[in-house]
Order: sequence, then C-alpha cells, then structure tokens
Amino acid sequence: MGAMPWHELGPPNANPAESLRELQASYFAKNYNLTRLIDEHLKSAREAVRLTEEEGDEYGILDVYKADLEYLEGIAASPLPDDVHQQIAILRKIWESGAQGIGNVLDVENVTDDAGIHIARRMPEEEVVEILGTSKPTQSDAAKLLGLIADELGRGESVCIPVYEGDRQCGWWFAGYTVD
Repeated sequence: MGAMPWHELGPPNANPAESLRELQASYFAKNYNLTRLIDEHLKSAREAVRLTEEEGDEYGILDVYKADLEYLEGIAASPLPDDVHQQIAILRKIWESGAQGIGNVLDVENVTDDAGIHIARRMPEEEVVEILGTSKPTQSDAAKLLGLIADELGRGESVCIPVYEGDRQCGWWFAGYTVD
C-alpha cells in the first residue's frame, strides 16, 4: 500500500495549531470509539502473540507483539482519560507499532513553518499565491492544493493554509499524505 492523500477543513481560528486541535477533537469524536478499538486491537495482539509462540518466531517479532499486548492490557485495565487529546495520543500509540500511522489528520502532531513527518507546514502567503493564484483561497481553491504540490510532499507530511469566504477567513485547510 502506498501513501494516500487526505484533507480536512479546520474551524476558523487565528492560530492554525488551535484550529488543528479543534478539528482533531471533532474528527475523533465523529469517527472513533476508542474503547471498542482498544478491545479489537487487544484481541488481535493476543492472537498475534499466541500464533507466534505456537508457530515459532522466525522473524524475531514476538517481543514487538508482546510489547503491544502489554501496552494494550495496561490501557484496557485503566479508565480512559477524559481529555480527547490524551485519547488521540493513545490512538497514535496503538497504531505506532505498525509504522503506518492512523492515516488521517489525527496523525498530525503540530503546525510549524517547517516541514516534517506528522507536522503540518503552514504555507506562507507568497507560496499560496504562487500555487493557487490568490492570497484568499476558497475551499474550492484549497481542494486543488494537494494535486498541485503532490511532488513536494513526502509520506506523512502535510500543509495548512487559511481558507476564505469573501474577505472573511472561514477556517484552515489541512492536507497531506499518510505514512503508508
């Protein structure tokens, strides 16, 4: 499987990192049941350990499976935190051992001026104008962004730009690629 594109519109906020946090909280609430997900991964981890012990550890992965199982058992045995961002951190940790990430905006850990894995790079206005031809892109303009900069983004990288309705900023457009 290769890197897949994703994009989401965050709410209006002067600070794109705060918009990202609000977007992630909303996205997580709409798309994830952490308790169920933990149970599913716990069953899978137990089965992976059982099968590897039964069939032999030809590839030396039993310790990884055991570490995943230990983490999941610890999470399952404790109450989940009330804070949604702590819950998202748990979700990231669950997907971490597969080295593939979650595969959406929840992988993004911060917004900065520099590119990086799991970082949304805030594109400078000059770059937005150069690529999209406007300093106040609409959602429709922003939807074209990823296709225009696809060759510049690596796996797990993303960007963000402000989007507008007329002269009023209506949110932040986050777009990027999954790790795998």
